[in-house]
Amino acid sequence: PGDRIDEGTAPGTHVIAPEGTRLHLRTSGRTDGPILLFTHGWGMSSRIWGAAERGLGRDFGIALWDLPGTGRSRRLKGRWSIEAFADALC
Repeated sequence: PGDRIDEGTAPGTHVIAPEGTRLHLRTSGRTDGPILLFTHGWGMSSRIWGAAERGLGRDFGIALWDLPGTGRSRRLKGRWSIEAFADALC
């Protein structure tokens, strides 16, 4: 939802997870079609998707986020779990 977006943080954009954690989100590519959301593996960051972003951005919107506690995202305030990560993305 738009009310969770913090447009004033550069580089990229941050969203605020339901429990208050600031998460890094960067969008690029086309704005008039489908959006591909990329999630990196454990211990990595959204930077892993640079080549995919460059290659697919001509045809799709691209959304790259850093899981809580990785890259430019802050750690979750509560307990870490796959469910908590999924809640942060929603």
